[in-house]
Amino acid sequence: MSASDPFKALRDNRAALLACEAIGWLHMAGKVHPDFVKQQASDAVKGATTWNQINWATNVIGKFGSLPSVGAKAITPNDLFEKHQGPKRNAPETDNVLGLLQAAHAMASGIEKNTPGDYQKQPSAQTWLTTAFGHPVQNLLGTTPPAILTGGAWSTTEQQIGTIIGGLAARVKDPTNLNEWIKWRNGAIGSAGWLREAFTTTLAETRVPNNDVTLWDQSFIAAALFKAAAAGAVLSGTSFEWRKGKANTRWRVLTIGIGTEHYEARAVRIGDWTGTRDAIASFFDEVCAFVEVDLAIGACVYRDERTLSFTFPGYRLDCKDSLNDDLAKKLRASIETEVDKLAKTQAFETPPLVRLSSSTRSFIAMSRELAEARRVLEVPVHRAWSIASDGSRGKHVCPVTLVRAGEPSNNGSDRKQDASKSAYDRRTGRRSAWEQSGGDTIWISEVADENDRVALLTFSLGLEGWLDSTHVDSLRAQSVVEWRANNASLAAINASTPRASLRTHVEGFVNSPTKSAKGTLNDAVLSSLNDGFAHEISLEDFFHKVVEDRAGTSAWSSLNETRAAWLTHQLFRKNASPGRVHRFWRTTRAFFAEALEEFRTLVSGTGGARTQRLSLTLSGGTNLRVGEVYAGHLPSAPNAPFEILRRASDFVTVCNLARVLGPDGDAAKLKGMQFDASDDDGQRRCFTIDAVSAAEGALWSYRPLIVLEENPERFRVLVPLAAEAACVDHIITKWRKEMSRVWDRLPLRIGVIGFPRKTPFQAVIEATRNVEDDLGAAGGERWRVAAVGVQPSTTKLSFEVAGKSEQVELPSQLADGRDDVYFSNLAVVGAEREARDFTAPRPDGASVVYRRAAELKPGDEVFVEPSRYACVFLDSTACRFEPITVHPLSEWDRRRTVWDLVEKAAPSLTAARAVEQSLREARERWTDENGVLDCAAWTGWVHAVLANEWNAKEHLQDLEHAAQDGLLERVLSWHLHVLKQTTGVSP
Repeated sequence: MSASDPFKALRDNRAALLACEAIGWLHMAGKVHPDFVKQQASDAVKGATTWNQINWATNVIGKFGSLPSVGAKAITPNDLFEKHQGPKRNAPETDNVLGLLQAAHAMASGIEKNTPGDYQKQPSAQTWLTTAFGHPVQNLLGTTPPAILTGGAWSTTEQQIGTIIGGLAARVKDPTNLNEWIKWRNGAIGSAGWLREAFTTTLAETRVPNNDVTLWDQSFIAAALFKAAAAGAVLSGTSFEWRKGKANTRWRVLTIGIGTEHYEARAVRIGDWTGTRDAIASFFDEVCAFVEVDLAIGACVYRDERTLSFTFPGYRLDCKDSLNDDLAKKLRASIETEVDKLAKTQAFETPPLVRLSSSTRSFIAMSRELAEARRVLEVPVHRAWSIASDGSRGKHVCPVTLVRAGEPSNNGSDRKQDASKSAYDRRTGRRSAWEQSGGDTIWISEVADENDRVALLTFSLGLEGWLDSTHVDSLRAQSVVEWRANNASLAAINASTPRASLRTHVEGFVNSPTKSAKGTLNDAVLSSLNDGFAHEISLEDFFHKVVEDRAGTSAWSSLNETRAAWLTHQLFRKNASPGRVHRFWRTTRAFFAEALEEFRTLVSGTGGARTQRLSLTLSGGTNLRVGEVYAGHLPSAPNAPFEILRRASDFVTVCNLARVLGPDGDAAKLKGMQFDASDDDGQRRCFTIDAVSAAEGALWSYRPLIVLEENPERFRVLVPLAAEAACVDHIITKWRKEMSRVWDRLPLRIGVIGFPRKTPFQAVIEATRNVEDDLGAAGGERWRVAAVGVQPSTTKLSFEVAGKSEQVELPSQLADGRDDVYFSNLAVVGAEREARDFTAPRPDGASVVYRRAAELKPGDEVFVEPSRYACVFLDSTACRFEPITVHPLSEWDRRRTVWDLVEKAAPSLTAARAVEQSLREARERWTDENGVLDCAAWTGWVHAVLANEWNAKEHLQDLEHAAQDGLLERVLSWHLHVLKQTTGVSP
């Protein structure tokens, strides 16, 4: 690495490194052929198909042309495609580029294959692709297979792959053209890239339970690791250690982030945040282009709106020549300098963060690095940072940035609300993109419902325990019972007590390992559980690869009696391989993305005037600014906000026209109408509407929804308050359907923050953060099993929790009909009891016992990370400081049921309000100074009030029950005062 130009070696070898990455994407492409999937089926007829997924690339190899070398080592596509699975037994290890691909391939895909055995193959009629959490997505060989597996699809696949390779060959001839490299790479694997889209619909491994990781996850991660390893060779130069020991290859994780939440908290208007969000996304795109293409040192394997994680060259485990820590430290500093320059082009007021992990062979470090990055970024200016002037010249401080002067508006007066030029550019820069694309609105006046109210919905999934591998402990690659039953030749393991027998066997081997005549480890049982065992010489090395790489536990040298326990657990556990970790966050990101698509339908309703815009020709007014919004009211609809955006040739409405036009939706009546409207500076103008027509192009219609954050772990969106229930209902139903196998380890947390449209955005965000903090504050709970109902395909569990009942239903079978012994395992209190129970050691010395849901019994206690929700309404900004009450998610269903009963029982709106007031006053009256309610008096009062005020005889008992814990009062308050509903109208 050159001291004068630390990036010279990388840029000189850009073509070679990107060629390595492309080969990594494609090295398993032979598995895209439908015959490959058919060959893997349990009922496949040997010889029925002649497809060879290793030698598939004959027709495209020639398209690579002449490729540059990595150092002095040639890139040979035919070897890389055909020999990536590793050398045959007794064959010498490779000492060239192929060895790096083999190391990457083993880490990305091979690491989680615990020699599952043929009994875990799926039948051809039921070959399912699932999510990372076991939910079936598609039957690959069913009546409607993915497009890439349909008859005749392979010829198209070859053409597409040929196009990618041809593009690579063209770029190799012009290696310094950075923009063309970026276009080529984005065209192949960008968000709309063919390769990404095609490979996500099929599998590299079809056996259960490894049918959760797609071909894309394995290929992309292998390519990312291969590219980084090759970059390490380039940076090390002639000193790079190529010979043998590819298992010693390690990587680092490069994490880059920025203090996103600071900008969100400082936003005065929603446009301040959404504009900055776009700027951060653009900055991250530029960072990715710099790291992935300009330097070609790694690939982005995780992205949210705060942080990026990239693969990065590591230091070999045997400390042979590679990118050592000193060189890595200098390279990190150089990268930080360039990233700072990119941040300054966006005029950010806070510095980005650039971190580099220690060398590792797993992605567990990525989770730790992300957590540490977020902790550091809680302090916005976490290191020295200079802020260049943006030319703002006002006398007051910009209320958005707090570190720049404001820029006086066009009327020339200095005002405290004047934003700086940088803040104003971010606030208004979103408009040009909106005018071209339309779609979701950017105007809160279009989101507000008929009562001029909005809801910020915040959803989160507890993904942390999956990224750091803690919850992966609960997933089985095999069950000991099924493994022994399907391996009758393993006489060393007692078929009646396989778990205890296996544990004893492993303990015996750990204490007294045996070796073959060749000096390799020798044990029939362990060889049947791990392909690589028979090739290992040292038990300590085997432990390092199987346990330390995958679980983040203590090293072999610091363990003693727990070595066997760790080894036994890891041999049967699904592993947090890089490919699977990538699949975890892709699954949750897709969950929210799919929910967003449904939200767009739900908030749009039946369309009509609610989702349409008008183009207006106006007379009157002077010094009108293009891009300015003018807000007022029409005489025909004095209670409905009427807001219009000035464009170069016309005005376009940016408000809820359903309120403005009324039930008939007749826009023609607006012609000739006069109205007053004010600009951002408060100056009023009088306008006359001369002509009215439908807005043209992308702006003709819109969806009344604004996305504030869309991350794998958290999703925030603004919707009309009237639509909040439908949106929440949808995401709860979706979560119960798709995440039910891991409901206890992947909690759904929901916050509903309602507010009037004109509420300051900072107050809304502060309230949202308070809700999110409270939703995640309580931690895990212990639930007692009350009843277990096992059906052929489902298990119904009843729990007692803090005096209340909770009901959970989850699948007990996989999509192909076999019992699910892989996903639905709950952490229990106590020791192992059932045959399929298993114990997971923990790095802190403790251990957790897991039990299959269908084998729970009444009286068992389980550990649960509960799903919760909270609702608040900001009728004033002071409400954000009030205590927040968090409820179990199951109560959300009861809310709807109780309101349905209220509609049936309450004869009028007046009667409903009277009962609400009576209940509130009575609860205050019969609650003593210690907060204890006189239940007897309260119950009697509730009975009398409901019987006298409402027609509640038929539903009296249910309503009384809802009143006991305050649910009836909360439902009445929300529906009557927040949603402003009336009885007799469905919510």
